[in-house]
Amino acid sequence: MKRLVIKDRKKFNRFLVMGFISLTIALYLMITLVFSNKVIGVSDNRNFTVIHGDTVWNIASGIKSDKDIREVVHDIYTINGMSSGETIYPGQVLRIPVYE
Repeated sequence: MKRLVIKDRKKFNRFLVMGFISLTIALYLMITLVFSNKVIGVSDNRNFTVIHGDTVWNIASGIKSDKDIREVVHDIYTINGMSSGETIYPGQVLRIPVYE
């Protein structure tokens, strides 16, 4: 069996580090795509176009659910990849949870 000989240790180490970083980024992206915007108890989403004067709280209050309105607001932010308290704008299309 032939033995592998490393001629340039610096290049080999750089290759290992870059490979590890690339695999880490690829794994992170795959996990993010698989688990992003998943909210427990939500069976589907529908689109809602924001109009002047709308707030996430007002939109959440119009959704039929047994959940507390604060949880519905949190679900809307989560499904849309927004941080809590982020401003919404007229014309913006939000995904709204449809609960089972």
